Amino acid sequence: MNLLVLAKAYPPTVGGVENYSKFVSEGLSKFHDVRVLTLKPLKKESLDSSILEDSDEIDVERIHAFHSQILSAIWYSVVFFIRILQNKPDYILATTWKIGLVNAVFQPIFRIPFMLSAHGAELTRNRNNFLVSSIMKYVFNKADRIIAVSEFTRQVVIEYAQIEPSKCVVVSNGIDLESVRINSKEDARKHLNIDPNSKIMLTVSRVDKRKGHIDVLNAIPQILKKIPNLKYIIVGNGPEKEIIKSKIVELGIEDHVELAGFVSDEDLPFYYSACDVFVMLNKMVSIEDFEGFGFVFAEAGAYRKPLIGGNSGGPKEVILENQTGYLVDPLDSNLVAEKITLLLSNDIKSIEMGNNAEARTKNYYTTEVMSKNINKNLVQLYEDN
Repeated sequence: MNLLVLAKAYPPTVGGVENYSKFVSEGLSKFHDVRVLTLKPLKKESLDSSILEDSDEIDVERIHAFHSQILSAIWYSVVFFIRILQNKPDYILATTWKIGLVNAVFQPIFRIPFMLSAHGAELTRNRNNFLVSSIMKYVFNKADRIIAVSEFTRQVVIEYAQIEPSKCVVVSNGIDLESVRINSKEDARKHLNIDPNSKIMLTVSRVDKRKGHIDVLNAIPQILKKIPNLKYIIVGNGPEKEIIKSKIVELGIEDHVELAGFVSDEDLPFYYSACDVFVMLNKMVSIEDFEGFGFVFAEAGAYRKPLIGGNSGGPKEVILENQTGYLVDPLDSNLVAEKITLLLSNDIKSIEMGNNAEARTKNYYTTEVMSKNINKNLVQLYEDN
C-alpha cells in the first residue's frame, strides 16, 4: 500500500510535531511505501545539524516555502494536487490539522481514506477566532479517522472539533529506542563536566510558562535545606529564558542552576544519563495552552529516571502515581520540594521508580508500538472504505 504523509515541517527542523512526523513516517515504512510532502525550513537556526539525512525507506519531498503563509499554502496545494495525479496513494495521513486542510479541500475529488493526528492545544488555541475555528472543525470532520495522542487530547478533539466520538481513537506518542544511549552516570557527568557528587534534577523542554520552570525554581531553596549539593539543569530555549535568569538571581540560587540551552540529539543522552530525577511541572495555563501528551516523560523513562510532572493534561496518563513517579500541583512549592527531596535522598525508591518508568515506556511508548497501532487503524480505515 502507498501512504502519503503530509507534514508542515520535518527534521532536521527542530520540534515535537516534526519528530512525531518523522517517527510515524519511518515506523509506517515497515508496512507501506511511504512518501512525505513537507515544506523546506525558512530559518537555518531552527535546524538540528546532527540530523544529516533522511531514512532510505521513505521519500521525503521538501517543497519551497515562502515567508507568507498564504503563498506557502497555495504552492503546497499545487504540488500536492500534482503528486496525487502522478501517483494516487491508498491513504493520506496529515500530522496536523492545518496541513490536513490541503487534503480536506480536495477530498471530494480524490476520495482517498484520510487520517489526521491531533496533539492537543492546536485545537483550542484559536477557539475564539470564528474563521480559524470553523476551518479547523471542517478539516477534522472531513477526516475519516483521527489519532489523538492521549485520552485527554481525545476529549478535547470531541468537544472542540465537534466530531463523532467513534471517529477518534487514542494512539500514544512513541520514542525511538535506537536513539536511547544510556551512559553510566559517572561517564555522563564527566563528559558534561559536572560534579560527580551532585544530586541532579533535569528538565528538557521548550522554555515557556506552561512547562513550569519557575515553579521548580521556587522549590529549590527548600530542597537545598536537605540536599545542599543540588544542581538543576534546564535543557531548551524559549520565550521565558530571561525571566528564568532573573528568577534565579532573585532566589540567590545561581550556583545550583545551569541553563544548558539547545542540546543536539547527539548530546541529549548524556544529560538524561547524568541526572537523578526528571522533572517538568507542566500546567494548564488555559484551555488554549496545555500539555497534550508529555513526550519527554516517556523519553526520560527510557533512561530509567523517576518522573515528577504536573497533574494536568496528557502527562497524567504517562506517569503512574507512586510507581513511575509523582504528579504534583506545580503551584504547591512545599509538595514539589517534598517529592523531589524524597527521590534525591532515597536511592532505593528512585531506582525502583526508574526501572518501572523504563518498563512502562518500552511497553507503551515506543515508535514501534505507535506505528503498529496507527497501522491497525489505517488497515481498518482502508477496509471500511
